[in-house]
Amino acid sequence: MPDAFYDGSDFQIGVVTQGRDVSEKYTIDAGLRYASGTDFFSGRLGGKINDVGGRLTRYPLSYATRLNQVVDESRNEFSFFWTPRGIEEIELSMNGRNYEPLEGSGPSEDEFWVASSLKKTFSRHHVWVNLDVFTEGSQSLFGGGVLWFGEHIYTSLHLEAGKTWGDLIPGHTTYRIGGNVTEGYFTQRLTRLFPLRGFDSNILEAGQAITSGIEVLWPLVNLQAGYKTLPLYFHRIYLGTFVDTGIASDRPSSNDILVGAGFELITSLEIAWGNLSSFRIGFAWPLKQPDGLDETGPIFIIQLGRPL
Repeated sequence: MPDAFYDGSDFQIGVVTQGRDVSEKYTIDAGLRYASGTDFFSGRLGGKINDVGGRLTRYPLSYATRLNQVVDESRNEFSFFWTPRGIEEIELSMNGRNYEPLEGSGPSEDEFWVASSLKKTFSRHHVWVNLDVFTEGSQSLFGGGVLWFGEHIYTSLHLEAGKTWGDLIPGHTTYRIGGNVTEGYFTQRLTRLFPLRGFDSNILEAGQAITSGIEVLWPLVNLQAGYKTLPLYFHRIYLGTFVDTGIASDRPSSNDILVGAGFELITSLEIAWGNLSSFRIGFAWPLKQPDGLDETGPIFIIQLGRPL
């Protein structure tokens, strides 16, 4: 299946495949994606036998916050995971990462951690929580959830939060807040970027972060149609009106709160025989921000799919 992401500043295109045997005891997944923003080819290869699996991933992580925290890395990761007694909602894993500068020269470094995660869906509601314990002596606990209400006009409530104890390493043990709705679809890593629309991506980073928001989806057009024989199928179009709020600070206070609001046109579409993706386009404005930030609106939002 083709695999794509676009957000106005970065275009990523690739291909992914998944397979399983008739007993569903053996699975495999693989993918390759090119990111124009970093001029980088990312790849993943994973598989699972019964309750045990593994995955190798190569990808870049590159950003700069408003506090001049810069992360510019090329990463190679491995993960060996186990779902106890076949309970897909629970996963225990051993993980490792080798990373080096994305551009220029510099030493490569390694880090290792164990993780446990719980994901649970209740009807239309979804919650998740994850614990990372690093060999360097730091621990991270983070999670979130989305609640959905309504039958024709939908209301969603989201909350994400995280805290790290021990060493704070930007891009590794910290959390970010910013305009991206989500990340990690291709790499399948648990995100440490919490959504806060109305501001640039990765605007702030710290050892503690929390974001929350409410969005109301108003149905506009029920497309439910493809175009001739092209492998493309459109679903419903909604108008989304939202308010997001959040904070990222090692010593949070009421003066550190950010608030943004705006609207989006949202639809989902299937590309190439079942690869479900999302498309968003709209505007958002910063309503409140800490001293030292000078974000001005409107911020143009466009996002097809999810980034690395």
